[in-house]
Amino acid sequence: MIGFDLDEIVFEFIDGLIPFIKEKEGIHISKKDFHSYNLYEVYNISKEKTDSLVFEFYESEEFDKILPVEGAVQAIPLLCSSYKIPFITSRPVKIKEKTISHLNKYFPSHPFELHHSGDYFAGSLLTSKAEICMSCGIDTIIEDNGSYALNCAREGINVVLFTKPWNKGVEHPLIKRVDSWSEAYRYLNPLANA
Repeated sequence: MIGFDLDEIVFEFIDGLIPFIKEKEGIHISKKDFHSYNLYEVYNISKEKTDSLVFEFYESEEFDKILPVEGAVQAIPLLCSSYKIPFITSRPVKIKEKTISHLNKYFPSHPFELHHSGDYFAGSLLTSKAEICMSCGIDTIIEDNGSYALNCAREGINVVLFTKPWNKGVEHPLIKRVDSWSEAYRYLNPLANA
């Protein structure tokens, strides 16, 4: 079974966040400047301030308008034709309903499951993406975060890692790098219904 991260795999989160933070804080950064997915390192402001801005973005209309990653809406249902799509996110549970609404908009005729990990906005969640994969029988995850990818690979989970500026240098025998959904689909299609 294949599991799917949300931000930067299904939805263009950073593309929506960049203009939002520029408007709020006057900080202009392009996507290629994201050397880390720890946003406070990229924006060079405190983690508390960055988290506050991200939560404000989650509550905004701009967040509701973020678009899918090119090819995701077509490829994911094809890869999950015989079971529910398991989405695994480190988004906070607080925005679960908004996330479900956004998924329903783009996957209206395909059932899905939504799992929240405690990898970033832990709150009361102590479950990592690797633990979710193991408990749900997911043997492959599609991810963009290098730390989460390595954690999963070290637990024996295959990872399809979308190459991003923030995951340079991340390597492991169970990690397969791809640059697009068409490349990911070509790699995963023979495995999808095996």
